[in-house]
Amino acid sequence: MSVWKLKINGVESELNALGIQQFDLVLMNLGEDTLRLNEKKVALNTSPVMGYGDTVQLIQDTTIRFIGTCTNNPRVGMPGQLEARTYTCKNIIWDLNRIIYEQDWHEDEDNTYFKGRVKLGKDVDDQRVTVNVALGDVVGYAQNAGLSFSVNYPGIGTIPPDSEFVDITCFEAIRHLLNWAPSVATSVDYSTGTPIINFVKRASATSATFTATELQALSVSPRNDLLLDGVVINYEIGNNVDGEFFTKTQQDTAGDTEGLNVLRQTLELYGVEASSTEQEVEVVTSTMPATPGKTFFERFIPGLSDITDISITDQANTSALPRILENGSVPEWTGRVAEEAVVTAKVSGKYKGTAIDGETIAVNITLTDAESKKYSQVTSASYTPPEDIPTGLADALLDERSLLQYEGSISMVAKEPDWTANTSMVCNMEPGGVAESWDDAEAWDDAIQWLDTIDGFSGFDQINAVINSVRISHVPGRSSTTVQFGPPQHLGPQDIIEMARATRNRSPSVWSRKEPASGSSGAVSMGGATANQNGNMMGGGGLPSSDGKAKGMVLQLVEKTVNAETVLAGEWDHLKWR
Repeated sequence: MSVWKLKINGVESELNALGIQQFDLVLMNLGEDTLRLNEKKVALNTSPVMGYGDTVQLIQDTTIRFIGTCTNNPRVGMPGQLEARTYTCKNIIWDLNRIIYEQDWHEDEDNTYFKGRVKLGKDVDDQRVTVNVALGDVVGYAQNAGLSFSVNYPGIGTIPPDSEFVDITCFEAIRHLLNWAPSVATSVDYSTGTPIINFVKRASATSATFTATELQALSVSPRNDLLLDGVVINYEIGNNVDGEFFTKTQQDTAGDTEGLNVLRQTLELYGVEASSTEQEVEVVTSTMPATPGKTFFERFIPGLSDITDISITDQANTSALPRILENGSVPEWTGRVAEEAVVTAKVSGKYKGTAIDGETIAVNITLTDAESKKYSQVTSASYTPPEDIPTGLADALLDERSLLQYEGSISMVAKEPDWTANTSMVCNMEPGGVAESWDDAEAWDDAIQWLDTIDGFSGFDQINAVINSVRISHVPGRSSTTVQFGPPQHLGPQDIIEMARATRNRSPSVWSRKEPASGSSGAVSMGGATANQNGNMMGGGGLPSSDGKAKGMVLQLVEKTVNAETVLAGEWDHLKWR
């Protein structure tokens, strides 16, 4: 017979010495392992065996079967009152359910904060990562928070959809990630003294084979309703570009997608989000003559038309740009150049009988290499890249649903607990051993014949049913073990639907873990050279008038509004002598 002991906060004692009459240990796949210890009736004022927060180990001879924390305090009362106390202990998963998972957010180079806003499936650089990598980040955070445990990972290469949460626990994060790896089961190994969480794929799980020489009950049901021939996932990708919405659909398929026995899902993903504002300027130019003559100068100095026998010589230009800027402006962003230029010449002739000999004339003008056209640029823009399409999701679902699965339970009674199974194993049974132990061998043969008619069934020894829980109840001299097996809960039809719903209406994150939030008006300067045109007579007193006074001519620019755009129109507003 085994010697059963408890180690409480490092102090080891035998169960009977502590007054513990029996225990009940439940091991769970994707859940908390629970140990319940029943103490014999004692006076309520008796000191309890353990209290809330105590560390507890259950030991069979020298093998550690459970490590956890006491999660309750027993009642106390008056002397003379008797009661059988029950102590409840939870394993490392309970601790993972108490710690809020946080990720590091970098507001700038010097300030990093851990916050409960988390982006599962993405790293700090906002790059998508596999389920395996994301699980490692959650586990690492819990270990850094002070939990003492280790893990064994399978290779989970599925890349999950983008999911953002606020203030979820570490184990909630793990469960959500494992929704996208439905073939993975968990168990905890306590034998080393530090809990080891095993993540195991069904395909690579060790088989727990029962011959059931002390079988008490057996129940097996084939789950044909979960069997699939194929999987079709339609990813609807919604895009929004400058207020125009359009959808593109991309399919992920696995297996035979024809027929009725196909799982079809539609998942919404976010596509490109882009918007922009354009700035436009309209430029009007004319050709600058290489040798300006009478026509050119009369345009800017109309009084020249009154000079007869006119001769224009010694033309000079301070700019080599080829065109005159007539209307508009030339901002730097156009890639064109505009500059103020002075065009000079000597004019000779007669003005109302008076001789003019070599009078200097000058035109101030804006020259440019721009052409007559409308120039435009984006002054402000926003762009959100499309959400990545998950990879391998259809294949992962089909892997678990293309083989016939079974659910049921096995119950056994013996003097010692049966530790054959744990929750990261699959269950198989040897029919021969069972038949030998059953009183009604004929009934067993009938069951085998019925199962043989089920498509895909090849015997109890190959059902490979996932073990979801193991319950061990022990009192001195007698133990019972019950193994529940079947498809993982998140492979049920309703859970598949819920998994689809979990991906609906997800808003793309506006948060970045590495880049601080910032804003900018996106304004771009409209500045640039504008049309400037005027001409003057220089030196020699200018053109004489009837009153003998020299007059000058100026060009005034007027601002006009055309089609809701403000442009500078270079033209004569009025002409006057002064």
